[in-house]
Amino acid sequence: MYSVTQKVRSCLQKLQAWGKVRVGNSAACIQLIKNEISQEVELAEKGDLDRLRLLEKDLSNSWEDEENYWRQKSRIDWLRLGDKITAFKATPLEGIDEIVQAL
Repeated sequence: MYSVTQKVRSCLQKLQAWGKVRVGNSAACIQLIKNEISQEVELAEKGDLDRLRLLEKDLSNSWEDEENYWRQKSRIDWLRLGDKITAFKATPLEGIDEIVQAL
């Protein structure tokens, strides 16, 4: 019988594997699209701009995906840090009452 921690660990590993297959490395994807665009620019001078427009749209979508990833990651970090700050502010400071009364 699996414990909860083993199930969570297994789920995490499966999600990480899925993320690599489904989403992939966005930086590598962006670089790949940039390379394709630079190759297509040379060919587009001959008059075929449809592929170039499609690649530029793909690049824009990849940049949006990258931005969303970092926005989500920063929010998670902010929430974790916020919990630590809240815990610190909620901690009573020793002797603060005496200082306030002395003023």
